[in-house]
Amino acid sequence: MQKASIFKNNRNQAIRLPQSAAFPEHIKQVEVVCIGNTRILTPIGERWQTWAKMPSQLTDDCFMEREQPVEQEREGF
Repeated sequence: MQKASIFKNNRNQAIRLPQSAAFPEHIKQVEVVCIGNTRILTPIGERWQTWAKMPSQLTDDCFMEREQPVEQEREGF
């Protein structure tokens, strides 16, 4: 797992990424997605392209261990 440093720059926070995790030179801005204490940085305009590529990166056994509730019988309409 790679680590990055967080530091103060005037009144803003900045992140110093290691060279191995650096964005390509042509990327000048990123979107920040906040989920609790987690931050996800994505090049502007590429968020959905990244998500579209995700299924091909998942293995077939990705959800094999997923717990499912017992199937419920329900009245028809």
